[in-house]
Amino acid sequence: MKELTFPTDLQPLRGTWDVADDIRIANVQKRDIYRAPTEPSFVAWTILWKESSGDIKLSFAEVIGDLRSWPPAKLFRNNNIEAYLKTLVSTDGGEKWTDTGWREDFVEEKDGCVDHHIRHVFELPDGKLLRSYFKVAGDGLIFKRPVSTYNEHKVGTDFPFDYDHTKPVDHQHEVSTISTSDSGGRSWTEIYKGDRPPYFWMTGIHLLADGTLVAIGGTWRDHRKCHGVPGKDWQYAIIESKDQGRSWSDPVILAEDDDELNPMLFTEECDFVELDDGQLMIIHRTGGAGCCRQQYLKRDAAGTWQPGPSVINRALPHSGYPYLHRASDGTIFYYS
Repeated sequence: MKELTFPTDLQPLRGTWDVADDIRIANVQKRDIYRAPTEPSFVAWTILWKESSGDIKLSFAEVIGDLRSWPPAKLFRNNNIEAYLKTLVSTDGGEKWTDTGWREDFVEEKDGCVDHHIRHVFELPDGKLLRSYFKVAGDGLIFKRPVSTYNEHKVGTDFPFDYDHTKPVDHQHEVSTISTSDSGGRSWTEIYKGDRPPYFWMTGIHLLADGTLVAIGGTWRDHRKCHGVPGKDWQYAIIESKDQGRSWSDPVILAEDDDELNPMLFTEECDFVELDDGQLMIIHRTGGAGCCRQQYLKRDAAGTWQPGPSVINRALPHSGYPYLHRASDGTIFYYS
């Protein structure tokens, strides 16, 4: 355990974040709750949720097999690798955890990527669980996507990523799906697949107080470039569902990638929370180191979401996928 100290030159943004002198975490117990049964292996990309019964569940990607290869690969294309989603459960508030024994294999068409892109699982009013999940569309659409190739000269330097993007290769595009579970997460039934233009990648997805499902993420001017070569192709957008995820509205564009406030390009990665007044507060990751975009959305008289002013908030750590959680006392926690 250690004490975390913020830089003294950080200033709070009015009406949003407070910057404390320090945050003491010495009274927080850190402990392992699971280790893969075989070596070599690793676990990553966790999803945590609580159900009305009080049960807490934790799902994560588990990868087992011989990961040794040279040069290292960002994605796993080794036939000896097994990658799947595993789920643990706790019935006592997180003190003890039990392996449910559930296993959900990742499809091979994802090029060996074990990032499932499931960020939130939550319970619907009817007791079913809901989640979003990226899957290969299966519609024959192929686009060009760069392959990440290991660059040993970046190791130990200021580059945060030890890979280069090489010449793009053919890739099957992926789409967002919505699935529900009436078995507490043991099995899932797909109820929606976003495999028709305009293609939209749901990233932040939450159930609002009025029962509306809202998802924020990215769409593209040209679907043939979806999640392809970096460039000014992204559109930052919002969609919503009135029938618990079975159908969704067309994307409402909130910002373009030519926004002067966002010179380092969008990614689809964002998360949001609903405030007491109905506004949505969003943190959106950009493509540049040290840059997170903060923005508010509010419905107008016609019920359409309208974006408010946005800022690049350098007080927020920039790393991976932004994650937000609003506690019952109104405190908003940000993790990246």
